[in-house]
Amino acid sequence: MENEEKLKRMLKSNQKLKDEIAGTAGKEAQLIIKDAELRAREILGSSHKEVEKIKIEIQELKKHKKQLQIKIRSIIESYLKLLEKEDEGGK
Repeated sequence: MENEEKLKRMLKSNQKLKDEIAGTAGKEAQLIIKDAELRAREILGSSHKEVEKIKIEIQELKKHKKQLQIKIRSIIESYLKLLEKEDEGGK
């Protein structure tokens, strides 16, 4: 009878320990998930900022390209006018 009581107490103690371990593991898992979510939000925020920065750089490059096209067109037109004047003067 005494052994049976000891066994019951041990089983009860083991169940209590098992429940405590499961509770602690669950809490740790929740903390890990929260930390991962926070890090994911930080990474996404950083990525969005980088995307915006790249968009601005692209716009600046497009403006620069347009300015270069205008300058090149102007230079070409100037040379064409010079060639036309030479053709008119040489006739």
